[in-house]
Amino acid sequence: MATEDVGAAGGQIAADGLGHGDIHGDIHRDIHGDVHDDANELNTDTTPDDGSLVFEVRKSIKRFRDDPAWTYRKHARDYLATFDRRGYPFSLGPHGCAVRDLLQGSLHGQEVSLFHLLAWQRSGKADVAYTYSVAVLPLPRVLPATAVTSRRLGSSRVEKIPALNRVTGRGRNLPDLGTHLVHYCADDPDFAALISTYAMERLMHRARLGWRIERNRMIGWTHGRTTYEDLLSLAETLRAIIDDFPAEAWDWPQPQDSGSGIPRNGLGKHRAPTRKSFLRRVLRAVLIRAIWRRPPPRPDRTED
Repeated sequence: MATEDVGAAGGQIAADGLGHGDIHGDIHRDIHGDVHDDANELNTDTTPDDGSLVFEVRKSIKRFRDDPAWTYRKHARDYLATFDRRGYPFSLGPHGCAVRDLLQGSLHGQEVSLFHLLAWQRSGKADVAYTYSVAVLPLPRVLPATAVTSRRLGSSRVEKIPALNRVTGRGRNLPDLGTHLVHYCADDPDFAALISTYAMERLMHRARLGWRIERNRMIGWTHGRTTYEDLLSLAETLRAIIDDFPAEAWDWPQPQDSGSGIPRNGLGKHRAPTRKSFLRRVLRAVLIRAIWRRPPPRPDRTED
């Protein structure tokens, strides 16, 4: 990512409407929340992880951390500050967020960032930390803010929180676009219609995936604390979705332009996939999980 883009994104803290209390809450949790991280690993949006999954995740982190091709940071508050906190999945933590176990490396020659996100929300008299697994890929250029979310990720708690920043953007829900498999929210409905395909929706539904375009990067996420092999598979799926964007997407006018003269599909209409290799790339994303996954290790409590 270009330095100016990171700086611009980092400078959005004030524009995003984050007050002193939000920032203070994040710092407090970064300093004091670590003691409880391991104890709260089982707190997710879905059913609690069992002990074997927690063990697999820890071993997965260790494998990537020991690989010289990846850089690892346990905490990354400065990296978190580069994101728009009023868009999914960060907006799902209205009482604070924290990045854990950030791994950065290369996927097919392009940078990729993988991490777990703790998102705090008030429940009764206490803050509950919900966990999400996140992959971030760069885009060739800035595109209109767009969020597409599998309805399998939906809940009354999630659906009442906006998918896009309503303070600095014009994001609105598009209930008539696509099928019942996913939910669309976009600053530019015509752009969302342009990149919408049924193949993408089916893929996202099966993977229980949500993604959001934030300037010149795509943020993919799912519920829970997955292994980093599964996160890499999620990144492969994002790469397949990006590669299927039509050529018109990369020539799309900047948000302030009218966009006249660009072919439109119209709301509620799908575009046919433009690349014959799309299904092959989808299968590749599924197969990488089998390639990376190893037989479950025997518990060795002295190892981690």
